[in-house]
Amino acid sequence: MRFAALALTLALPLAAQTTPEGWRWQTDRPSPLAFGEKLPAGAWSVAEMIPGMHITTGPPVSLIAPGDPAAGRFMVDADLLLFPNSADNGHGVLVGARPEAQPDRVAPSWIAFLVSGDGKFAVVQRTGGTTTPLVAWTAHDAVVKRGKDVVTNRLRISVERDSLRFFANGTRVGAIQRGGLPVDGHVGLRIEEGVNLHVTNVDVVRRLLKAR
Repeated sequence: MRFAALALTLALPLAAQTTPEGWRWQTDRPSPLAFGEKLPAGAWSVAEMIPGMHITTGPPVSLIAPGDPAAGRFMVDADLLLFPNSADNGHGVLVGARPEAQPDRVAPSWIAFLVSGDGKFAVVQRTGGTTTPLVAWTAHDAVVKRGKDVVTNRLRISVERDSLRFFANGTRVGAIQRGGLPVDGHVGLRIEEGVNLHVTNVDVVRRLLKAR
């Protein structure tokens, strides 16, 4: 039923498609925003579609969710539905972003937990337009590979006092020391080039610190 609903939603006329309210974004290189199943060369699309929103990338894009920034101990979860005609490039959730004043821009600084269509995951940090791997691309059975039908990966970043822990479909696949990493900030999504997916939720849970 979920896939049938998505198919009906994707068939909506262009006039019925709108960008998701409150979201901000920045593409890695200039790219026009467009709607429709077939995008012009070099364009990309983000459209509000029940349930959630649909994203098709030309160039890579960082998207920041509306709402207050997260700090301290928190978790961010997202359900990402990858379509069969997608590239196998990375897509996932990010933390530590700081939006700029412009409503359609975000500062190029964040840490992202990504999965790929060929069953791998990675953790990357972007600062000032430069992306650095914190965990190299690694194959893991917990990551659902792209298939003939739409497949779902449920991703989580759990930010603790001492570490960042990464989960795919309920399985912990890796962790890194928090140290001085800039993880406080807004949360969102990172989608690399040529990816076609639907996002049903991006949820933040803020955890209370225990008294010392």
